[in-house]
Amino acid sequence: MLVSLVGVAAWSGYLWVRFGDPLAFLTVQGAPGWDQGIGPATWFKVAYLLDWQQRLRNPVLLFTAQALAGLVAVLLLPRVRRRFGWGSTAYCVIALAIPIIGTKDFMGLGRYVLAAFPVFAAAGDALAGGRHRWLGPAVLGLSTGLLLGRDRAVRQRCGSLLTQRHPEDHTPCRRAGQTVGGYAARGS
Repeated sequence: MLVSLVGVAAWSGYLWVRFGDPLAFLTVQGAPGWDQGIGPATWFKVAYLLDWQQRLRNPVLLFTAQALAGLVAVLLLPRVRRRFGWGSTAYCVIALAIPIIGTKDFMGLGRYVLAAFPVFAAAGDALAGGRHRWLGPAVLGLSTGLLLGRDRAVRQRCGSLLTQRHPEDHTPCRRAGQTVGGYAARGS
């Protein structure tokens, strides 16, 4: 544990010598375009709440889905403690608290939940048996429905095209006939 603190201290020392700011990794988060500063506005998700107020549909749905992933992970923490002990629970609390507190709108929280792997083991334990045997098939059905719904949304947005992607092309979809780096999109 102390070795990890030495690493953070060394990194902060390098940033201090090189850029004059030992916490440059926090400072740059507040740069225009990122607008991910530190302080109460971030901790209390003011940007997220303003998006809700303005009814910005797509970002709010994306952020809310990630917030729900974090909520489910937090709700599984007591089960992690019962099944795997305090060490795994402490790890999960830290792995979840940093992105929950440190993001202005929950963006990326779903990705960080993946690092709290004991939560998934606890969820598997909960779904495998116990008092609520209907829960496993219900979660499987919900997951399948969400997967198919997402697939349908992407197909409606992009059309059902097969696209040869060029390594420099980072667009999610192309219309038939357009060329990217010499590669043409083909209809299905």
